[in-house]
Amino acid sequence: MAFIGTLDAMPVPDILQTLSMLRRSGRLTVQKDTTRAFVVIRDGDIVSAFFAAGHETLGEVLVRRRFITEQELQMALEVQQHLQPPPLLGAILVDMNILDPTLLQRILTEVVQRVLAELVTWTNGDFRFNPDSPGLADTSTPAGRDHVLPAGIRADQAILQAVGLMEQEQRTRSEGGTWQEDVSPVPAEAEPEPLALADGNEVLSEKHVLEALLLSKRGQEYAARYGETGRDPLLLRSIVEPFRSATSVPETSLVIMQHASSVVSRGVLFAVRDRQLQGVGQFGVQLHGLPASERVRNTRIPLDAPCVIGAVARYQRVFRGQLAPTPWNEFLLGQLGGAPPAEAIALPLVVKNRAVLVFYGDNLPSLKHIGPTMALELLMLYGAYALERCLVGASGPH
Repeated sequence: MAFIGTLDAMPVPDILQTLSMLRRSGRLTVQKDTTRAFVVIRDGDIVSAFFAAGHETLGEVLVRRRFITEQELQMALEVQQHLQPPPLLGAILVDMNILDPTLLQRILTEVVQRVLAELVTWTNGDFRFNPDSPGLADTSTPAGRDHVLPAGIRADQAILQAVGLMEQEQRTRSEGGTWQEDVSPVPAEAEPEPLALADGNEVLSEKHVLEALLLSKRGQEYAARYGETGRDPLLLRSIVEPFRSATSVPETSLVIMQHASSVVSRGVLFAVRDRQLQGVGQFGVQLHGLPASERVRNTRIPLDAPCVIGAVARYQRVFRGQLAPTPWNEFLLGQLGGAPPAEAIALPLVVKNRAVLVFYGDNLPSLKHIGPTMALELLMLYGAYALERCLVGASGPH
């Protein structure tokens, strides 16, 4: 049965996260005015995204970015035209040893994210999801034939990257510049840019930082839930990049809130101080006639209280589910306004074996379920490392 609706009622990120959570397969068609785009889903993962017309084909992208020559493209296209059914252009280039498969996956991922970066800005239009067997894309256009990822990407990861890309472009344009894509070819096996620690005495790559974090108590729990999926280098880079410019506790907290807003409709960040949790920031909290930020800052809950955020801080464990009807949970919801949510999440940020921040989120006023939280969990894990760097830098010599 087709799934049909309008983007003002359900934006593209919500659609993709819902399909991901339900592990659906099929093709999502999104149309705004005369522009139409397609997103192909396989078992909840995005395997293709392309516009019906007016955008570059994969071959044109590869030539423009100097990964292949025009002659190599024409040779691969000729092979494609003479085979039935026509194989994917990327597969032909890999078989001909013209393109590295890892590089192909990276370029196709960027192409998909660029399509999604435009779709997440659409606030009106229509969508239709047609479930089918994952016989992937529409073969009637070059983009439909060739913009297919060898390995799909998780919806939450793709959306996070797309939103970051959209914000980068908007920020550049607001500053009076013209956003330009980096067209320099990067070797497929290139190491990520090193990340200097606050004391300047050691330099670690993102990969090494993640491996170190996964040895922690929370890191082992994260690895047990997500395994190799949680080590995806693109996901890791999307988490690490925002923290590069975070040089203080408030900036680190802001990064957490910005990313969390793509997962839940409303959220509150609590700081653990003097054996109690105190609200320090919020988004999406709607109170009639009351300033939400002021209410949140005046919210204090004892650390040992039978409340979800207190338990998360004490036991340093991620919570996801329905809130128990305890007086302190009811107090928390009363401070935020609204009825009990269908589902809530709470995640600790642990520095040196002590929870220093707890994020609480839910999807009120709607009662829809929360989508995947893998990226947010990794964000909190890496955020602890970034916050520790901030604290070390602040306490070091001046």
